[in-house]
Amino acid sequence: MKLLKSTLLSLVALAAVSCESGLPTENTQQSANKGYLSLSSLSVELVTDHKPVDGELSTRALVRAAADVNTFDCSIVNEQGQEVIPSFKYGERPSQNIELEAGKYIFKMISGEIPGAEFECPIYGLTEPFTIVRKQTTVLDELVCTLQNIQASIRYSADLRAALSDDTTATLTVGSSSLVFGVDETRSGYFKAEQALNDIDVLVKGMYTQEGKEPAAFEFNTTIKNVKAGQYSDIELYVEYSGEGNISISVTIDGW
Repeated sequence: MKLLKSTLLSLVALAAVSCESGLPTENTQQSANKGYLSLSSLSVELVTDHKPVDGELSTRALVRAAADVNTFDCSIVNEQGQEVIPSFKYGERPSQNIELEAGKYIFKMISGEIPGAEFECPIYGLTEPFTIVRKQTTVLDELVCTLQNIQASIRYSADLRAALSDDTTATLTVGSSSLVFGVDETRSGYFKAEQALNDIDVLVKGMYTQEGKEPAAFEFNTTIKNVKAGQYSDIELYVEYSGEGNISISVTIDGW
């Protein structure tokens, strides 16, 4: 019995020495390959200077007021695209360091879900890659949110508009989504960028009246190629030639 008691005491003493000597425990082994992400000094600028169709500052101001970065959804994903922590609102971002496995990640912000096509529905966001290094802190500080969908508008030169019927329409299509613009529509349409480079297909239908002649049905189509998310296309149609019962309509694109 004395020998057994002595052995037990020795095991307890060995365990105590092991803890005091800093030998790795299960918890320290798990955190050995981890680092930290700091969002405490993060500031985000929202760039909303897309071109309003009517050019009025009041329109731009309304857009700025409607987009509050504090309501934007934030997420952190790994290289496989998996969220590594629960998503959160920018206004509720953690003030403490976030512990992550060493590796490469992407910090994402988005103001909302991007619809296929909708009038006056700009969506803003950002994606910021970062790397977590073992036992070091990575700091994200100054970032910029920009337009994430495609903006497009359509208008007509004064002489062309005067010759068009009021029921003339222009259908703009990006990928699988379309919007129909009335002849006097002044709003912008916003489209989801389904590809890195997208086409905007334009189809205009209506009645055209040449001076001294009866109205005649017409149809015009064109394609704007290689448009990226965040770009704006202001489409203007005008009459290039009119005579002998025929009209030729051309298009100019003002945008960025």
